[in-house]
Amino acid sequence: MEIKEMAPISLDNWIKEKIGFNTERISLQDIKEYQLKKIRQTIDYVCQNSTFYRKRLEGYSGQSLNRLDDLAKLPFTYPQDLRSNALQMLCVSQSDIERVVTLDSSGTTGEPKRLYFTADDQGLTVDFFMQGMSLLTSPGERVLILLPCERPGGIGDLLFKALVRLGAEPIKHGPVTGLSDALQKLSETRASVLVGIPIQVLALAKYWQLKESTIPLNLKRMVLSTDYVSQAVIQEIKRIWGSEVFRYYGMTEMGLGGGIECRHHQGYHLYMGDFVFEIVDPLTGDVLPPGQYGEVVFTTLTRRGMPLVRYRTGDISRFLPGNCPCGSVLPRLDNIKARKTGMVKLTEDSFITIAQLDEILLAVPGVIDFTAVVSNLPGKPTLEIELIMLDRNIDQWQVINELCQTEPIGRAYLKGALKLNLKATYYSEKTVLQTGKRTIKVLTS
Repeated sequence: MEIKEMAPISLDNWIKEKIGFNTERISLQDIKEYQLKKIRQTIDYVCQNSTFYRKRLEGYSGQSLNRLDDLAKLPFTYPQDLRSNALQMLCVSQSDIERVVTLDSSGTTGEPKRLYFTADDQGLTVDFFMQGMSLLTSPGERVLILLPCERPGGIGDLLFKALVRLGAEPIKHGPVTGLSDALQKLSETRASVLVGIPIQVLALAKYWQLKESTIPLNLKRMVLSTDYVSQAVIQEIKRIWGSEVFRYYGMTEMGLGGGIECRHHQGYHLYMGDFVFEIVDPLTGDVLPPGQYGEVVFTTLTRRGMPLVRYRTGDISRFLPGNCPCGSVLPRLDNIKARKTGMVKLTEDSFITIAQLDEILLAVPGVIDFTAVVSNLPGKPTLEIELIMLDRNIDQWQVINELCQTEPIGRAYLKGALKLNLKATYYSEKTVLQTGKRTIKVLTS
């Protein structure tokens, strides 16, 4: 079953219904007026009900904001606040909390981040998923869910509920633990849509091409989320399977809302009825205009349990100028370029990100994943990369040459200021595929 050509006008209509406008088409100005009203309500709500925000926003009230740009006057909320003040950020009784999510931050010492959601907050997540999946799924289509599904209220469970409401046929599987088993499931169910973790879906595609291409598949479209989605991943999946790949932007702090690409694949259309997004200078905190890269900041407008005001995500992106060819009035966020904490220093004047390594290494035939470690121990800095391979046919010197085409690596390596070590590990069914956000590990002592 093929879906008809769909643009995210349905997202515009969803937001129009949320706002309560009766006009045929909603405008960006209509949305901004609604957002200003909801921000005022949110500020008053958190100041009345959260001990944390009562102190953090002392001297402010909803009436302090005369226009949407006045949001920039308010102080930020930081990831550290979720580690040290999570309970104080609550706006409801703990007995009203339906789900608590604990996030361990890679490379961060101390307490993990904790997020609290009421049943209504989780209902919003189901709504987010419904609207996103409606752009690429039709009633009756089978959707294989390769995300964690075992916990009630978890991401896979909420996606399952959203797909049922859409009239699709969701199939819970969970993250990929064995490539052969997951491919068999994809084939047996005749699923035409897949939702999964980028690096795992790439591994599935390459494994199918190299070892099990006789297995018939019915795959047409997929959504990749939970981690950075490189262009190399998209191109390889499209080359192997011919599937259309959609990227979804969301994080636990957002309640898994955020935005999704339309079929023009020119940025994420943002869920403006539930969030206000800003792009700020990572150093000064100043709000940046469309087109300039900076840190993504969001404020929730409809959450009740643990609203967040000007939360700094650490994601680096920009607002795309102009309108999408689909006709939506929603602002668009560019693909995430990097994480602020993910820019790893190689030498005094060069940095590298996991996104840059993805574009090089994941395009190499047979490579399904890798780990990277930068050692800044006394002596020459070293970048160690371990490739996870499906076969042994790899020219390591060719890979090193490709890495050196990346300006920060090549410049440091050719100057003799950086050592580059490469090794390969070969996939077996015992290999554990990564599920979380991948990072470059740094050794300093």
